[in-house]
Parts: sequence; structure tokens; C-alpha cells
Amino acid sequence: MNEKKISQQAAEKAIKAFLYSKGADFVWGHSVVESCVSAAEYDKNFVNLKSTAASLDKYYIPTRYPDGLPGGIPYEAYDRDDAKMALDKSKKIIEYVKSAI
Repeated sequence: MNEKKISQQAAEKAIKAFLYSKGADFVWGHSVVESCVSAAEYDKNFVNLKSTAASLDKYYIPTRYPDGLPGGIPYEAYDRDDAKMALDKSKKIIEYVKSAI
């Protein structure tokens, strides 16, 4: 289920787009939480998205790398409900970014 990986990446890229739109010269990293912290320097409401971001960050490593889940593989660790939750959280962040740009 690539929805989790794609959801984390979509939220990450959306916040990076916001940061660049506000004049950031260099945006580095893959953590959605850290991106929210950086974005909060321009718009304090990004602080309110940190818990949503944290739930997406947990998908960053395990969904990309076969050894990200010791003793298992991502396909066995996540189900359709996990994918739906990740998509919903990503949409929440993307919608906020759209309104903030």
C-alpha cells in the first residue's frame, strides 16, 4: 500500500512549497513535523498541524525500505485503515497549505 508513503511525501512537499513561496532559500529534510516547525516561522498555525504531521512521519522509513521494519515487511504491517488515515491526514495538511499560500 503505497498510500502511506505517498501521503507522507505529499504533505512534506506541500509544506516545502509553502516555505519556498515565503522566500525560504533552502529547505532540507523529510520530516513533516520539522517542516511544520519551519513553516510556523511564517504562519503560526502550522504548529497546530504537528500532531497530524507526526502521524505521517512514522511512515517515512518503514514504507520505503525493506529493512525498516525489523522482522517484517511493510505490506504485512499496514492495512487499508492505515492507508485511509494517512490519506486523510495528508489531505488536511495539503488543504491548509493551499489556503496559506
